[in-house]
Amino acid sequence: MAQSADSDYIRIGKLAVQRGLLTREQLETSIHELSQIAYARMRQGQENVPELGEFLVGKSLLTPEVLRDLQREQERMIVEPVSKKFGPYTLLREIGRGGMSVVWEAFDNELRRRVAVKFLTTVRSQPSAPPMAEEDETLRRFYREAQTAARLKHPNIVDIFEVNVREGMHYIAMEYVDGLTLNEAVAAQKLDRRASVTVLRDSARAVQFAHEAGVIHRDVKPQNIMVDTTGRAVVMDFGLARNVQESERLTLSGVAIGTPSYMSPEHAQGSKGQLDPRSDVYSLGAILFELLTGRPPFLGENAMQIMLATVQEEPPAPRKLDPTAPPELEAVCLRAIEKEMDRRYSTAGEFAAELDRWIQGARVQTRGPSRTARWVRRVGLHRGLAAVLFVTIAACLAVLALAVSRRGDRARRAEAHRAWAAVHEARGDWDRAESEYSKAIAIDAGDAVARSGRERCARAKEEAGVRAERERRCRERFEAGLRAFDRGEWFAAVDEFDAAIRESAGFPWVHYYRGLAHEQAKWTEEAVRDLQRAFGGEPENPLFRRELARLRRALEETERAARIAKAKEAHLAGRRTRGPEEAIGHFTRALDLWPEFAECLVDRAEAYLKTGDPVRAASDASAALRMAPEFARAHLAKARALRAQRRYDPAEIHYHRAAELDADLRRVAERELAEMAKERV
Repeated sequence: MAQSADSDYIRIGKLAVQRGLLTREQLETSIHELSQIAYARMRQGQENVPELGEFLVGKSLLTPEVLRDLQREQERMIVEPVSKKFGPYTLLREIGRGGMSVVWEAFDNELRRRVAVKFLTTVRSQPSAPPMAEEDETLRRFYREAQTAARLKHPNIVDIFEVNVREGMHYIAMEYVDGLTLNEAVAAQKLDRRASVTVLRDSARAVQFAHEAGVIHRDVKPQNIMVDTTGRAVVMDFGLARNVQESERLTLSGVAIGTPSYMSPEHAQGSKGQLDPRSDVYSLGAILFELLTGRPPFLGENAMQIMLATVQEEPPAPRKLDPTAPPELEAVCLRAIEKEMDRRYSTAGEFAAELDRWIQGARVQTRGPSRTARWVRRVGLHRGLAAVLFVTIAACLAVLALAVSRRGDRARRAEAHRAWAAVHEARGDWDRAESEYSKAIAIDAGDAVARSGRERCARAKEEAGVRAERERRCRERFEAGLRAFDRGEWFAAVDEFDAAIRESAGFPWVHYYRGLAHEQAKWTEEAVRDLQRAFGGEPENPLFRRELARLRRALEETERAARIAKAKEAHLAGRRTRGPEEAIGHFTRALDLWPEFAECLVDRAEAYLKTGDPVRAASDASAALRMAPEFARAHLAKARALRAQRRYDPAEIHYHRAAELDADLRRVAERELAEMAKERV
């Protein structure tokens, strides 16, 4: 059965640290020792690897009773909301649980729609108690899921509506998908083979869209693909996703995060630098394998066994497990789950295109590997079988075999040091990694991999030192900027914050305070840009979001005030102009700046009447009346425009209305009414 890399047995250890039953150093040492034991036993073909809890009991670090209490507490760690009413949502029913979260179907009372609300169950926000490093990583993973999915707008990727913390609980509100996961739908016989392959094709297209946006999912599996009631595929759970350029992180144990049954070989080995979109292609191929055979490519009693098989063994041909599997899909599947990345499809889009050809009844372009090719690869991966095939040669060359054996022992020891060096390197522990690489070189001075690793660690240490120094200088200038800000020296504060940003541009709080300083200096546009950068660095920060909205409103009001002032200047210039054509030009410029300027509309209407254009005059007067129905001059201008078009009855109504609204205009309106009466005769 598939397990997450941050599996239950590791969380037992973390829980023991949180409860003060172990120190962090004891836990890390125990995991290190257990990994060495597991590695040695796996190399010897033994599969009875103890769980971490049993190992801790065996070392007398925990008692059996304490271990059972921790296991029971872990089972109770699925935290439920405080009440069925949660902020704007009414929680209806629990629809899913995972190792770090629980999902509820809910109703959004404000927007009147069904949503899914995902709660983080392993961390609660308590201001008096800062989170541990593991909790901090869990929070980062939780918010990364929301941020990644929110910027991927695609019909086959789940929509994110909100990410927030309320009542101490971190949650994501997302699109509610009314349906089943892919494996549930197949198990319930809701999908036949063609329909399930169609769902996988659409999911692969969604994964390709994510890749084009620079995001690798890293945990593509049937449980993360929903199928709604219309058959639409929806890819979910971007909690492990990362940008292609983003640095990789490992769990406490030093193994790669993800789900072993669908994890690529390079991912299973923790090869952080090698992960690229083709790792997701492997996961899609593993799902296709399960759709064809009813099981993943590799099986094992625990995550370590599955990952070891993924790295060392060849998968069985799907048609050996299920002869009814189409040979075309078998060929597509086997290419997608090739051990070597260069042998796989280069993109998820290519994989989706092959599935689409099969769905449409066209011929797929991939040809399956020959039996000979698969046999050669199997022999290459199973060294024990190769040894049996060549045992006769080994017996004839006993002396040479002894020398080779000794060299093999040294190679294995060097390999072990390189493996642990890679673990420490992945965790950013450059000193330990460099030490392990040096031990490998001491065993084999010609070990090019170890030498390259040691040089890489040395460069990383140097770069880390440079970064630390730049961050120190950034902090100094930032603190100097805060002191200037407190003194009200806005320009000096901006200068200090500028210097801090030049040292380290990725510090959102520097942009935030520079934005406030820019605002005090009346540079509102620069302030908005600074708050946008701060919010981009921490999208979940409610203070950044609120201040950015406030500054945007202030900028809009400032810009509107400036436009109105310019519009009034142009209007005044038009009223001072004698010629109606020139006046119309000024009035038009004023209205371009301020379309709601009713007085200017009336003045332009009167100018149009002077040029003999009553139609445009009537249009301007009507626009002014829509904005100010009680504007007497607008009624008078409308009456004059209608009179010029010989539409006397409606003109008479507007004359009377102008007279009612403004006593000063009454005599003018009555005189023009009398004149209009003579015209009508």
